[in-house]
Amino acid sequence: MIKLSGLVNNQWVSEPINIKSYFEEYEEKLSLAIKALQTSGVDNYNLETMSSVMGIPETTLTTDRFHELISYCGEDKLDVQCEPCSLKLRRVTSRHSLFSRSQIPSSKVCDLATLKHLRQVGKKKETKVGLKYANAAFINNEERGKSDLTVKKDVVITIRVHDTVYPVENYPKPAKPFSQEMMVLGSQSLTCLRDKIICTTDYRATHSETEKMIFEDEEERKNHLRAKDQFKSGLFFFEDTFYNDMRHPANIDYSKVIREWAERKKIGPLHEGSMAETKFEDLTIRFGYPYVYQHQGNCEHLIIFSDASLLHESDVCEKKRYPVVKSIGTKTNLSCMICHYYHARWITFGNERVPVDPCYFCDQCFKSYNYIGKEKIGKFKVYEYHPFFPFHDKLFSK
Repeated sequence: MIKLSGLVNNQWVSEPINIKSYFEEYEEKLSLAIKALQTSGVDNYNLETMSSVMGIPETTLTTDRFHELISYCGEDKLDVQCEPCSLKLRRVTSRHSLFSRSQIPSSKVCDLATLKHLRQVGKKKETKVGLKYANAAFINNEERGKSDLTVKKDVVITIRVHDTVYPVENYPKPAKPFSQEMMVLGSQSLTCLRDKIICTTDYRATHSETEKMIFEDEEERKNHLRAKDQFKSGLFFFEDTFYNDMRHPANIDYSKVIREWAERKKIGPLHEGSMAETKFEDLTIRFGYPYVYQHQGNCEHLIIFSDASLLHESDVCEKKRYPVVKSIGTKTNLSCMICHYYHARWITFGNERVPVDPCYFCDQCFKSYNYIGKEKIGKFKVYEYHPFFPFHDKLFSK
Protein backbone atom coordinates (compact mmCIF):
# COMPACT_ATOMS: atom_id res chain seq x y z
CA MET A 1 0.00 0.00 0.00
CA ILE A 2 2.87 2.36 0.79
CA LYS A 3 4.34 1.80 -2.69
CA LEU A 4 0.92 2.43 -4.27
CA SER A 5 0.73 5.83 -2.58
CA GLY A 6 3.62 7.16 -4.66
CA LEU A 7 4.85 9.22 -1.68
CA VAL A 8 7.88 7.19 -0.59
CA ASN A 9 10.68 8.98 -2.45
CA ASN A 10 9.31 12.51 -2.49
CA GLN A 11 11.81 15.26 -1.72
CA TRP A 12 9.75 16.68 1.15
CA VAL A 13 10.11 13.48 3.22
CA SER A 14 12.34 14.29 6.20
CA GLU A 15 15.06 12.22 7.81
CA PRO A 16 14.02 10.09 10.82
CA ILE A 17 13.38 12.38 13.79
CA ASN A 18 12.80 11.42 17.41
CA ILE A 19 10.13 13.91 18.47
CA LYS A 20 11.01 14.05 22.15
CA SER A 21 14.78 14.48 21.73
CA TYR A 22 14.28 17.00 18.91
CA PHE A 23 12.23 19.39 21.04
CA GLU A 24 14.46 18.85 24.07
CA GLU A 25 17.43 19.92 21.96
CA TYR A 26 15.45 22.85 20.57
CA GLU A 27 14.47 23.99 24.07
CA GLU A 28 18.08 23.75 25.21
CA LYS A 29 19.34 25.88 22.31
CA LEU A 30 16.50 28.36 22.74
CA SER A 31 17.21 28.82 26.43
CA LEU A 32 20.89 29.35 25.62
CA ALA A 33 20.01 32.01 23.03
CA ILE A 34 17.62 33.78 25.42
CA LYS A 35 20.24 33.75 28.15
CA ALA A 36 22.81 35.24 25.78
CA LEU A 37 20.37 37.95 24.69
CA GLN A 38 19.52 38.81 28.29
CA THR A 39 23.21 39.05 29.11
CA SER A 40 24.33 41.24 26.20
CA GLY A 41 21.07 42.87 25.12
CA VAL A 42 19.43 42.76 21.72
CA ASP A 43 21.35 45.78 20.39
CA ASN A 44 24.67 44.20 21.35
CA TYR A 45 23.91 40.85 19.75
CA ASN A 46 27.34 40.66 18.16
CA LEU A 47 29.99 38.21 17.05
CA GLU A 48 30.81 37.10 20.59
CA THR A 49 27.15 36.40 21.41
CA MET A 50 26.59 34.49 18.16
CA SER A 51 29.64 32.31 18.83
CA SER A 52 28.42 31.37 22.31
CA VAL A 53 24.92 30.54 21.05
CA MET A 54 26.27 28.37 18.23
CA GLY A 55 28.73 26.71 20.59
CA ILE A 56 31.81 27.37 18.43
CA PRO A 57 35.05 29.26 19.22
CA GLU A 58 35.00 32.98 18.45
CA THR A 59 38.18 32.60 16.44
CA THR A 60 36.44 30.21 14.03
CA LEU A 61 33.57 32.62 13.30
CA THR A 62 35.23 35.58 11.62
CA THR A 63 33.53 38.92 11.02
CA ASP A 64 33.14 38.24 7.30
CA ARG A 65 31.61 34.83 7.91
CA PHE A 66 29.37 36.36 10.60
CA HIS A 67 27.88 38.91 8.15
CA GLU A 68 27.65 36.23 5.46
CA LEU A 69 25.67 34.06 7.89
CA ILE A 70 23.29 36.94 8.60
CA SER A 71 22.63 37.37 4.87
CA TYR A 72 21.96 33.64 4.49
CA CYS A 73 19.43 33.73 7.34
CA GLY A 74 17.32 36.56 5.95
CA GLU A 75 13.58 36.26 5.45
CA ASP A 76 14.01 36.18 1.68
CA LYS A 77 15.88 32.88 2.06
CA LEU A 78 12.97 31.07 3.73
CA ASP A 79 12.07 28.79 0.86
CA VAL A 80 12.68 25.23 -0.26
CA GLN A 81 13.85 23.65 -3.49
CA CYS A 82 11.21 23.59 -6.27
CA GLU A 83 8.83 25.72 -4.17
CA PRO A 84 6.09 27.18 -6.39
CA CYS A 85 6.00 30.93 -6.79
CA SER A 86 3.60 32.98 -4.70
CA LEU A 87 0.07 33.08 -6.05
CA LYS A 88 -2.22 36.05 -5.59
CA LEU A 89 -5.73 35.04 -4.62
CA ARG A 90 -8.23 36.76 -6.85
CA ARG A 91 -11.87 37.14 -6.04
CA VAL A 92 -14.48 36.05 -8.58
CA THR A 93 -18.24 36.34 -8.76
CA SER A 94 -19.86 32.96 -8.26
CA ARG A 95 -23.26 33.93 -9.70
CA HIS A 96 -23.61 36.47 -12.48
CA SER A 97 -26.56 38.84 -12.67
CA LEU A 98 -27.85 41.54 -15.00
CA PHE A 99 -25.46 44.15 -13.54
CA SER A 100 -22.38 41.90 -13.19
CA ARG A 101 -20.54 43.50 -16.12
CA SER A 102 -21.53 47.05 -15.16
CA GLN A 103 -19.12 49.33 -13.34
CA ILE A 104 -20.78 50.54 -10.15
CA PRO A 105 -19.66 54.05 -9.20
CA SER A 106 -18.01 54.49 -5.83
CA SER A 107 -19.90 55.98 -2.90
CA LYS A 108 -17.84 59.19 -3.23
CA VAL A 109 -19.17 59.76 -6.76
CA CYS A 110 -22.76 58.68 -6.22
CA ASP A 111 -24.42 57.79 -2.93
CA LEU A 112 -27.73 56.40 -4.20
CA ALA A 113 -29.34 53.73 -1.98
CA THR A 114 -29.81 51.44 -5.02
CA LEU A 115 -26.09 51.47 -5.85
CA LYS A 116 -25.22 50.92 -2.20
CA HIS A 117 -27.44 47.83 -2.22
CA LEU A 118 -25.80 46.55 -5.44
CA ARG A 119 -22.34 46.91 -3.87
CA GLN A 120 -23.41 44.83 -0.86
CA VAL A 121 -24.96 42.14 -3.09
CA GLY A 122 -21.79 41.99 -5.19
CA LYS A 123 -19.58 41.41 -2.13
CA LYS A 124 -21.80 38.55 -0.96
CA LYS A 125 -21.46 36.83 -4.33
CA GLU A 126 -17.68 37.13 -4.40
CA THR A 127 -15.64 34.14 -3.31
CA LYS A 128 -11.95 33.25 -3.27
CA VAL A 129 -10.63 30.98 -5.98
CA GLY A 130 -9.96 27.55 -4.48
CA LEU A 131 -6.36 26.38 -4.55
CA LYS A 132 -4.61 23.66 -2.57
CA TYR A 133 -7.25 22.65 -0.03
CA ALA A 134 -10.33 22.40 -2.24
CA ASN A 135 -10.95 18.81 -1.08
CA ALA A 136 -11.00 19.67 2.64
CA ALA A 137 -13.59 21.24 4.92
CA PHE A 138 -11.96 23.05 7.85
CA ILE A 139 -13.46 22.73 11.32
CA ASN A 140 -13.95 25.75 13.55
CA ASN A 141 -12.08 25.10 16.83
CA GLU A 142 -12.15 28.67 18.14
CA GLU A 143 -14.27 27.83 21.18
CA ARG A 144 -12.10 28.22 24.26
CA GLY A 145 -12.45 26.31 27.51
CA LYS A 146 -10.27 26.00 30.59
CA SER A 147 -6.58 26.16 29.65
CA ASP A 148 -4.68 23.30 31.28
CA LEU A 149 -1.79 22.99 28.78
CA THR A 150 1.47 24.95 28.80
CA VAL A 151 2.07 27.28 25.85
CA LYS A 152 5.53 26.86 24.24
CA LYS A 153 6.03 23.69 26.29
CA ASP A 154 3.59 20.99 25.16
CA VAL A 155 4.22 19.44 21.74
CA VAL A 156 1.40 19.39 19.15
CA ILE A 157 1.65 17.01 16.18
CA THR A 158 -0.46 17.29 13.02
CA ILE A 159 -1.44 14.00 11.37
CA ARG A 160 -3.29 13.39 8.10
CA VAL A 161 -5.35 10.23 7.58
CA HIS A 162 -6.10 8.96 4.08
CA ASP A 163 -8.58 6.31 3.01
CA THR A 164 -7.62 2.98 1.50
CA VAL A 165 -5.53 3.23 -1.68
CA TYR A 166 -6.70 0.82 -4.38
CA PRO A 167 -4.61 -0.03 -7.48
CA VAL A 168 -6.13 1.33 -10.67
CA GLU A 169 -5.48 -0.41 -14.00
CA ASN A 170 -3.34 1.59 -16.44
CA TYR A 171 -2.95 4.37 -13.88
CA PRO A 172 0.43 4.43 -12.12
CA LYS A 173 -0.58 6.88 -9.36
CA PRO A 174 -3.96 6.00 -7.86
CA ALA A 175 -5.95 8.56 -5.91
CA LYS A 176 -5.12 9.02 -2.21
CA PRO A 177 -8.49 10.15 -0.84
CA PHE A 178 -8.01 12.47 2.12
CA SER A 179 -10.14 11.58 5.14
CA GLN A 180 -9.17 13.56 8.26
CA GLU A 181 -6.52 15.89 9.61
CA MET A 182 -6.01 15.91 13.37
CA MET A 183 -3.76 17.44 16.01
CA VAL A 184 -2.55 15.24 18.86
CA LEU A 185 -0.41 15.98 21.89
CA GLY A 186 3.04 14.47 22.18
CA SER A 187 2.11 13.20 25.64
CA GLN A 188 -0.88 11.21 24.32
CA SER A 189 -0.76 7.50 23.51
CA LEU A 190 -1.30 6.08 20.02
CA THR A 191 -4.70 4.70 21.05
CA CYS A 192 -6.03 8.28 21.31
CA LEU A 193 -5.51 8.68 17.57
CA ARG A 194 -6.87 5.23 16.80
CA ASP A 195 -10.11 5.94 18.70
CA LYS A 196 -10.61 9.24 16.84
CA ILE A 197 -10.20 7.87 13.29
CA ILE A 198 -13.58 7.49 11.59
CA CYS A 199 -13.94 4.78 8.95
CA THR A 200 -17.17 3.47 7.43
CA THR A 201 -15.86 -0.09 7.80
CA ASP A 202 -16.14 0.22 11.59
CA TYR A 203 -19.86 1.00 11.35
CA ARG A 204 -20.93 -1.87 9.12
CA ALA A 205 -23.36 -4.37 10.54
CA THR A 206 -23.62 -8.07 9.72
CA HIS A 207 -26.25 -9.31 7.24
CA SER A 208 -28.48 -10.66 10.00
CA GLU A 209 -28.23 -7.43 12.01
CA THR A 210 -28.98 -5.35 8.91
CA GLU A 211 -32.26 -7.15 8.20
CA LYS A 212 -33.44 -6.36 11.74
CA MET A 213 -32.93 -2.60 11.31
CA ILE A 214 -34.64 -2.09 7.93
CA PHE A 215 -37.93 -0.89 9.40
CA GLU A 216 -36.44 0.85 12.45
CA ASP A 217 -35.91 4.56 12.84
CA GLU A 218 -32.48 6.25 12.81
CA GLU A 219 -31.96 6.22 16.59
CA GLU A 220 -32.86 2.53 16.92
CA ARG A 221 -30.39 1.58 14.19
CA LYS A 222 -27.50 3.11 16.15
CA ASN A 223 -28.02 0.58 18.97
CA HIS A 224 -27.23 -2.45 16.81
CA LEU A 225 -23.92 -4.31 16.99
CA ARG A 226 -21.35 -2.81 14.63
CA ALA A 227 -18.07 -4.16 13.33
CA LYS A 228 -16.05 -1.91 15.65
CA ASP A 229 -17.90 -3.38 18.67
CA GLN A 230 -17.12 -6.95 17.65
CA PHE A 231 -13.69 -6.74 15.98
CA LYS A 232 -11.53 -4.31 17.98
CA SER A 233 -8.06 -5.29 16.75
CA GLY A 234 -5.84 -2.82 14.93
CA LEU A 235 -2.25 -1.73 14.38
CA PHE A 236 -0.02 1.15 13.35
CA PHE A 237 3.17 0.52 11.41
CA PHE A 238 5.75 3.27 11.95
CA GLU A 239 9.25 2.80 10.53
CA ASP A 240 10.21 -0.78 11.53
CA THR A 241 7.79 -1.27 14.44
CA PHE A 242 4.24 -2.68 14.63
CA TYR A 243 2.12 -1.09 17.37
CA ASN A 244 -0.80 -3.40 18.15
CA ASP A 245 -3.97 -2.47 20.01
CA MET A 246 -4.27 -5.19 22.66
CA ARG A 247 -6.53 -3.36 25.12
CA HIS A 248 -9.23 -6.03 24.84
CA PRO A 249 -8.65 -9.75 25.60
CA ALA A 250 -10.20 -10.85 22.30
CA ASN A 251 -7.88 -8.68 20.17
CA ILE A 252 -5.43 -10.44 17.91
CA ASP A 253 -1.91 -9.52 16.84
CA TYR A 254 -2.24 -8.46 13.17
CA SER A 255 1.52 -8.18 12.82
CA LYS A 256 2.34 -11.77 13.84
CA VAL A 257 1.87 -13.33 10.41
CA ILE A 258 3.81 -10.44 8.78
CA ARG A 259 6.72 -10.75 11.21
CA GLU A 260 6.87 -14.52 10.71
CA TRP A 261 6.89 -14.07 6.92
CA ALA A 262 9.61 -11.38 7.17
CA GLU A 263 11.72 -13.67 9.33
CA ARG A 264 11.50 -16.48 6.76
CA LYS A 265 12.44 -14.05 3.97
CA LYS A 266 15.25 -12.55 6.11
CA ILE A 267 13.64 -9.09 6.00
CA GLY A 268 14.04 -6.80 8.93
CA PRO A 269 14.50 -6.85 11.80
CA LEU A 270 10.89 -5.85 12.55
CA HIS A 271 9.85 -4.93 16.08
CA GLU A 272 6.62 -5.02 18.07
CA GLY A 273 5.23 -2.39 20.45
CA SER A 274 2.11 -1.58 22.42
CA MET A 275 -0.26 1.03 21.02
CA ALA A 276 -1.62 1.85 24.47
CA GLU A 277 1.80 2.24 26.15
CA THR A 278 3.57 4.21 23.41
CA LYS A 279 3.36 8.00 23.32
CA PHE A 280 3.74 10.10 20.19
CA GLU A 281 6.74 11.92 21.63
CA ASP A 282 8.57 8.57 21.92
CA LEU A 283 8.29 7.87 18.19
CA THR A 284 11.07 8.23 15.65
CA ILE A 285 9.33 9.09 12.39
CA ARG A 286 9.83 10.80 9.04
CA PHE A 287 7.58 13.75 8.30
CA GLY A 288 5.80 13.46 4.96
CA TYR A 289 6.34 9.69 4.80
CA PRO A 290 3.26 7.40 4.43
CA TYR A 291 2.74 4.96 7.30
CA VAL A 292 -0.04 2.40 7.73
CA TYR A 293 -3.05 2.00 10.01
CA GLN A 294 -4.82 -1.36 9.66
CA HIS A 295 -8.09 -2.51 11.20
CA GLN A 296 -11.11 -4.72 10.46
CA GLY A 297 -8.89 -7.39 8.92
CA ASN A 298 -7.64 -5.81 5.71
CA CYS A 299 -8.87 -2.21 5.82
CA GLU A 300 -5.75 -0.03 5.52
CA HIS A 301 -5.25 3.73 5.76
CA LEU A 302 -2.26 5.94 5.08
CA ILE A 303 -1.03 7.92 8.10
CA ILE A 304 1.18 10.94 7.36
CA PHE A 305 2.88 13.12 9.99
CA SER A 306 2.79 16.58 8.44
CA ASP A 307 3.90 18.92 11.24
CA ALA A 308 5.07 19.17 14.84
CA SER A 309 5.39 22.32 16.91
CA LEU A 310 5.18 23.70 20.40
CA LEU A 311 1.73 24.68 21.60
CA HIS A 312 0.77 28.22 20.63
CA GLU A 313 -1.74 30.37 22.47
CA SER A 314 -3.93 30.38 19.34
CA ASP A 315 -4.19 26.55 19.49
CA VAL A 316 -6.72 24.63 21.55
CA CYS A 317 -5.26 24.71 25.08
CA GLU A 318 -7.71 22.28 26.70
CA LYS A 319 -6.24 18.80 27.07
CA LYS A 320 -9.51 16.85 27.07
CA ARG A 321 -10.35 18.14 23.56
CA TYR A 322 -7.35 16.42 22.00
CA PRO A 323 -7.08 14.87 19.44
CA VAL A 324 -8.55 17.93 17.69
CA VAL A 325 -10.02 17.52 14.20
CA LYS A 326 -8.68 20.30 11.94
CA SER A 327 -10.37 19.28 8.69
CA ILE A 328 -12.21 16.46 6.98
CA GLY A 329 -12.21 15.36 3.36
CA THR A 330 -15.09 16.47 1.15
CA LYS A 331 -16.52 13.58 -0.82
CA THR A 332 -19.70 12.92 -2.76
CA ASN A 333 -22.00 10.17 -1.51
CA LEU A 334 -23.44 7.66 -3.95
CA SER A 335 -26.97 8.30 -5.17
CA CYS A 336 -29.82 5.84 -5.32
CA MET A 337 -29.69 3.80 -8.57
CA ILE A 338 -33.50 3.82 -8.83
CA CYS A 339 -34.54 7.45 -8.31
CA HIS A 340 -31.07 9.04 -8.85
CA TYR A 341 -32.13 11.73 -6.41
CA TYR A 342 -31.61 10.71 -2.78
CA HIS A 343 -28.41 9.40 -1.23
CA ALA A 344 -27.97 5.65 -1.03
CA ARG A 345 -28.72 4.00 2.34
CA TRP A 346 -28.86 0.31 1.43
CA ILE A 347 -26.80 -1.97 -0.81
CA THR A 348 -27.97 -5.35 -2.12
CA PHE A 349 -26.02 -8.34 -3.46
CA GLY A 350 -27.49 -11.11 -5.62
CA ASN A 351 -30.72 -9.22 -6.31
CA GLU A 352 -32.14 -10.69 -9.54
CA ARG A 353 -34.78 -7.97 -9.91
CA VAL A 354 -32.26 -5.22 -10.65
CA PRO A 355 -29.90 -4.97 -13.66
CA VAL A 356 -26.74 -4.24 -11.64
CA ASP A 357 -25.03 -6.06 -8.79
CA PRO A 358 -24.40 -4.65 -6.26
CA CYS A 359 -27.23 -2.13 -6.35
CA TYR A 360 -27.58 0.97 -4.19
CA PHE A 361 -30.98 2.14 -2.91
CA CYS A 362 -32.26 5.08 -0.94
CA ASP A 363 -34.50 4.22 2.01
CA GLN A 364 -37.81 4.82 0.23
CA CYS A 365 -36.93 3.04 -3.03
CA PHE A 366 -35.45 0.06 -1.19
CA LYS A 367 -38.58 -0.62 0.88
CA SER A 368 -41.11 0.05 -1.89
CA TYR A 369 -39.28 -2.03 -4.52
CA ASN A 370 -38.01 -4.99 -2.47
CA TYR A 371 -40.79 -5.43 0.10
CA ILE A 372 -44.55 -5.87 0.22
CA GLY A 373 -45.39 -4.67 3.67
CA LYS A 374 -42.56 -6.25 5.65
CA GLU A 375 -42.23 -9.35 3.45
CA LYS A 376 -39.13 -9.51 1.26
CA ILE A 377 -39.51 -10.13 -2.49
CA GLY A 378 -36.94 -12.58 -3.84
CA LYS A 379 -33.63 -13.69 -2.31
CA PHE A 380 -30.76 -11.27 -1.86
CA LYS A 381 -28.36 -10.04 0.79
CA VAL A 382 -28.74 -6.52 2.07
CA TYR A 383 -26.33 -4.32 4.03
CA GLU A 384 -26.65 -0.81 5.38
CA TYR A 385 -24.65 1.66 3.30
CA HIS A 386 -23.02 4.38 5.36
CA PRO A 387 -22.04 7.85 4.21
CA PHE A 388 -18.38 8.78 4.54
CA PHE A 389 -18.72 10.11 8.11
CA PRO A 390 -21.41 8.14 9.92
CA PHE A 391 -22.58 9.46 13.28
CA HIS A 392 -20.36 12.50 12.80
CA ASP A 393 -21.26 13.83 16.24
CA LYS A 394 -18.62 11.45 17.67
CA LEU A 395 -16.02 12.96 15.36
CA PHE A 396 -16.30 16.41 16.93
CA SER A 397 -17.08 15.35 20.50
CA LYS A 398 -15.26 17.40 23.09
